[in-house]
Amino acid sequence: MDYRDIKLKKGELPLYRQLARGIEEMILNDDISCGMKLPTIREMSGKFNLNNVTVINAYKLLEEKELIDKIPGSGSYVTYNNMAYRTELMDFTGRDSNIEAFPLKDIRESIESVLKDDGVEAFKYEDSNGFPGLQRALTHYFAFFNIDTPSEYIQIVSGGQQALDIISKALINLGDLVMTEAPTYGGAVNSFLSREGRVISIPLIKEGIDLVELESKIIARKPVFLYLMPFNQKPTGINYSLEQKKRLIALANEYNFYIVEDDLGSEIAPVGSASITLKSLDTEERVIYIKSFTSLFMPGLRLGCIIAPEKLYYKFLSIKQTTDISSPGLLQRGFTAYLEQKDWHSYFKTLALNLNEKINLTREILKESFSDLLEFDINTQAPYFWLKLKFSNGEALSRICRQKGVQIIPGVSSGEDYQRYFMLSVESIPLDNMGMGFNLLKESLRELYTENQNFTPDGE
Repeated sequence: MDYRDIKLKKGELPLYRQLARGIEEMILNDDISCGMKLPTIREMSGKFNLNNVTVINAYKLLEEKELIDKIPGSGSYVTYNNMAYRTELMDFTGRDSNIEAFPLKDIRESIESVLKDDGVEAFKYEDSNGFPGLQRALTHYFAFFNIDTPSEYIQIVSGGQQALDIISKALINLGDLVMTEAPTYGGAVNSFLSREGRVISIPLIKEGIDLVELESKIIARKPVFLYLMPFNQKPTGINYSLEQKKRLIALANEYNFYIVEDDLGSEIAPVGSASITLKSLDTEERVIYIKSFTSLFMPGLRLGCIIAPEKLYYKFLSIKQTTDISSPGLLQRGFTAYLEQKDWHSYFKTLALNLNEKINLTREILKESFSDLLEFDINTQAPYFWLKLKFSNGEALSRICRQKGVQIIPGVSSGEDYQRYFMLSVESIPLDNMGMGFNLLKESLRELYTENQNFTPDGE
C-alpha cells in the first residue's frame, strides 16, 4: 500500500479524518515504518488536491494519537514502532533544549510575583507590539550586548518562526529574491517560499558565508534580504569571523539590501568576535535582528522579538496584528520580572558551562569512535554537529535510529543536496545519557553500512 491507495470521498467523514485514517492504516501495516518522514504539507496537498489546512489537521490528529512527531524545521516523522523496541527516545534533535540548566526556581518565582502584583491584568491582551514593560527590560538587556535601540522598536513575537513569517509577509512579493547560507534552516526557507519568493543559496566556508560568491550574485541581482545565522550557524555550527561580519555590513550598505540576522544565542559566547552581533555593528539600519529566547531557555517559552529598522517598523506591526492579537501576556510579564529581578548573567554562565561540557564530550566521542564511520569538523564549537555519512542517506539512518530509540535530524531538512548528512544536537539529551545515546547511534550506523557489502570500517 502507498499514498495513492488512500481514497478520499466527499460527503462522508471530514477529509482530514479520512486522510489521517489512511495514513494511520499505512503506519499500522508497516507500509510506513518508524522513523520515515511523511510528505511535506505542500507535497501531500498536491497528491490529493487538498488545501494545506486539511493536511495540517490530518497530521495533528496523527500526532494526538502518538503515531507521528513533528520536528520544527525538519518535518513530520513516524514514531509508532511495531517492534516496540524502546518507549523512550534518546533525543539528539535539540528540540527540548537546555532543560538541565533551565532556571525553574527563578522563572516560577517571577511568574508568581506577577500573579501577586498584577492579578487579573496579567491575563488581559497586551498591545500587539508587546508588553511595554518587557520592551523596556529588553532595551537594557540588549544594551549589555552593545545593541542600542529604543524600546518602541522592539517588537515582541511568539518565537523565532513567527518573526520569520512576519518578515516574509512584509518584504517578499511574487518572484522576489532572498539569499541564504547553504545549508540553512529549513523552516526559514519554507517561510520564504510560502510567499512565492525565489531562494538562492550561497555556500559556507570556514569564516562564514562565501563573500566572493555572495557579492557576484548580488551584482547580478540584488536580493530583498540576506538571511544569516552568524553565531553557531545551524546546522553547521560555523561562527562568523569579525572581519566577515564587518564586510557583510559594508556590502549591505554598498548594495542597499537588508540582512536578517537570526541570533541563536550569542549571549553565551566567550568574549570575542563570536559574541559580536551584526546588529551591534549596524550604523545604517540595514540589519533586521531576530532574537528567540527559545534556544536560551526552553521551547515552551514561546517568546522572541524583532528589532526592525525604523522605516519597516509599522509594516511589521501591521503584519503582526493580522497574525495574532498579541503574544501571551502572562509569559511576557513573567519574563519581564525575570530579567529585572533575577541574575540571568549567572544563568548564562551555568548554561555555557553545561553546553561546553557536552560539546567537549561529543568531540571526544566522535574522534575516538566515529572517525571511520562519519565525516565531521572536530573543531565545532556549537552544541550541534553536522555529520556526513560515508554513503546512503540521513533518512535511512533516521529510520534505523528510531527503531533503536534514537532521534536525529536528517540533512534533507536543510535541502535535497544534503541527503548524506544529518544533524546531531546535544542540547536536549542529559549528560549522563550521552554515552548510551552514542552507542545506539554507532549500532545504527553499522547496521546501515552493513547493507553495503563493500564497506568495512577502518581497523576491522
